[in-house]
Amino acid sequence: MKKIILAVLIIACARKEETVLKIGENRYTTLDLKLADSVWSEFLLNRLLANLGMRKDVHLLPPLVEEIPKQERSLIIKKYYEKMVKEKTPLTDADFRKALDEISLRVHLVQLNFETRKQADYAYMMIKKGVPFDTVVLLFRNPKFFSGDIGYVPYHFLSDETRAMIKRMKVGEISPPYRESYHWKIIQLVDKRKEELKNIERIKDVIRTGLKERKERLYLKRMVEELKKKHHVVYNESILPYLFKPYDSIPPIILNTWLVRMDDRELKLGSIHRDLYQLRSRMGYHPEDVLNYEIQNELLYQEALRAGFKEKFWRELRLAREDLIAKHMYKLLITDSINISAAEIDSIISKEGIKNRIQAERLLRESKEKARRKKIMIRLKTELAASLNVAVLNRLGMKEE
Repeated sequence: MKKIILAVLIIACARKEETVLKIGENRYTTLDLKLADSVWSEFLLNRLLANLGMRKDVHLLPPLVEEIPKQERSLIIKKYYEKMVKEKTPLTDADFRKALDEISLRVHLVQLNFETRKQADYAYMMIKKGVPFDTVVLLFRNPKFFSGDIGYVPYHFLSDETRAMIKRMKVGEISPPYRESYHWKIIQLVDKRKEELKNIERIKDVIRTGLKERKERLYLKRMVEELKKKHHVVYNESILPYLFKPYDSIPPIILNTWLVRMDDRELKLGSIHRDLYQLRSRMGYHPEDVLNYEIQNELLYQEALRAGFKEKFWRELRLAREDLIAKHMYKLLITDSINISAAEIDSIISKEGIKNRIQAERLLRESKEKARRKKIMIRLKTELAASLNVAVLNRLGMKEE
């Protein structure tokens, strides 16, 4: 609630940007406070901790020296996506009409899934030679996937790839192999029919988020394809299979070979293999999907830099950088400085009648952290000679800390 009230008050002052805090050469205004989207005490503490950290050059040392550029890159990509994709894909009445038409369409499918293109091509060759599709489905069953008759399903909720394939098919036809996500697929369109929809407004509310995400995804896909052409992105097909192999099993000459070329730059396999392989092992992500995501982000990042997004969003970048430094300093000065003894836990259990030692320790830690925060804030305001604009703070309904 405090954040909502603060936002309203700051918006009211938006026409005249005013200084609320000054620490050395760094000046923070009502706009910074609005962008930070935090209560005043949190905003003030983060600025104090960040300025202390910068004076001690912690941002030039590990881990921040590696984390700050990554965070800056991510934020620039996010801002570019919001401006160039989200804002350019508003939902229209035509989008809803098309979606409702698709939702009313039910398609009866038999599907067959494969791990590799080679398997899918072999199965399709058997079908072309006259082997019944039902027989091929039985021969190529894979416990990793559901294959067989899936009955009638809403066309709207199928994958983009399957929807695109169905559009080209007639009832009774069997599709050629096509890629869906990270596997291959063949489908038979058994039948399709329309169903009457009820509670259309409720359906619109249910599909709104998914419809917007799909529109953004398709728009982004087209954008990235154009950017790949613009920046001459080329994949080294002979090296891609090594993404599935452990790092130690790959010869050095292969690790030093280019995996992706973009304009006049080369991305070597060794520079990215560990991250992609770990994501595959830990999260089950397909390495090529992760690689494509990284290439997509790099393309968006380069376009954002050319469009001046780093300069345009300097305030957001400064606040994000300072918040990261403040988080690091908070751990050093506050979190890591809190010690709780067994005697203290016994004491609070006795005084408060708490039976759970974990709960007692948590209450003690919260109390000590609050006291430590207050002490650090008072100390840093003096040490850093922080200057607060009390008049503006009072007008915004915030107490001078």
